[in-house]
Amino acid sequence: MARIFLCHASEDKTSVREIYQRLSVIEGFEPWLDEEELLPGQDWAYEIPRALKASEFILVFFSRISVAKRGYVQREMKMALDALQEMPIGEIFTIPVRLDECEVPEPFRRYHYANLFDPRGFDRLIRGLQLGLEQRGISKLTPLESPIIESEPPSDNPPPPAAQSQQDTSVILPDETLVIIEADTPSQTFTSNIGMEFVLIPHGEFTMGTPKEKLDAIAGGDASYRGLIEHEAPQHRVHISQPFYLGKYPVTQAQWEAVMGNNPSRFNRNPDHPVEPLSWYDVQAFLKKLNELERGRDYRLPTEAEWEYACRAGTETPRYHEDVDAIAWYRGNSESQTALTHPVGQKLPNAWGLCDMLGNVWEWCRDGKRNYTADTVTDPLGPTEAYACRVIRGGSWDSPGRVRVARAADRLSRHPRDDKARYLGFRCAMSVPSK
Repeated sequence: MARIFLCHASEDKTSVREIYQRLSVIEGFEPWLDEEELLPGQDWAYEIPRALKASEFILVFFSRISVAKRGYVQREMKMALDALQEMPIGEIFTIPVRLDECEVPEPFRRYHYANLFDPRGFDRLIRGLQLGLEQRGISKLTPLESPIIESEPPSDNPPPPAAQSQQDTSVILPDETLVIIEADTPSQTFTSNIGMEFVLIPHGEFTMGTPKEKLDAIAGGDASYRGLIEHEAPQHRVHISQPFYLGKYPVTQAQWEAVMGNNPSRFNRNPDHPVEPLSWYDVQAFLKKLNELERGRDYRLPTEAEWEYACRAGTETPRYHEDVDAIAWYRGNSESQTALTHPVGQKLPNAWGLCDMLGNVWEWCRDGKRNYTADTVTDPLGPTEAYACRVIRGGSWDSPGRVRVARAADRLSRHPRDDKARYLGFRCAMSVPSK
């Protein structure tokens, strides 16, 4: 395991916590964050330097707020620089990480930094960490990699076949056809033939909905809006029993056109904008054709429960980041733009690497609205009859207000065939292939 020390200022705690969660699910990485690793009673002044010295990598996080803070290059930063002096020249050890377009402090400017506000910034950071492992002679491949066996001269009397190990993933049939059986652990990410990027969402439990006692505060005295959000309560525990893949971004105009041969979008200005306006049945036509093009995969819409589970990514707060402007396009920051939708991936992702889960376009779900109860449920599914209204999630560029907008629990429903609003898009889910 490669320990990764996360060096940061208190002002950047929320963003760094998200990076910690994203690194934690990558095999071979062991991120170290003080609030997660320090136990009650431990001496932080002793434990932090000890953890830093025992780490293979140090990520030093910067933002406009924290860089401007007087004395920002604190003790941890100095220790990181001191440790860097002992490393061989050219070997990756300390990586500056920009959380926004800030100025990197002078002592760190000689090292190329990672920009996490860039859609591909996290991927580049991972590539840097993997290169650092290779420089140390540590393979970036998982332990499932087959060992290298030295070949021996051929013999006239071949030895009897060896017993098959538990890790042997191939079988030779009588006609010498090679069948590859998938590993028990699915890959963390994959990219479809038309360039859609997918992230593996693990199975687990979460709290779905909004506490009933908070509905009035969210409504802010607006009785009509209070009626709309009534169905977000009561909160209840939901168990998602199976992992699944979910698109990293909403489906774009370019991806729609690659499958359907047309572009229905009213905001037809950029192939990287989310495709809209779409009815639920328009989406079904896309999924049907995509499954025909890429046989063996089960592309579909996420259920409403899967959508909220993926959106929250382990958080219990109304949205996965306290700064709505950092994660969502909504009425407050979109109206002045020429095109009210925006290219996907411009805002910060959640802890599981999903972008635009909140804002930009509402997203269709597979099922309709079910009535919440306080009971714990497993893989809940709302109405799925042909003409049942379907749930939409996430808000859009047209969602109003900082309090109301872009909440993980916000849920509306629309008619599946007739509703084609210019704020309606979708993202693909995919079932994990059976072994």
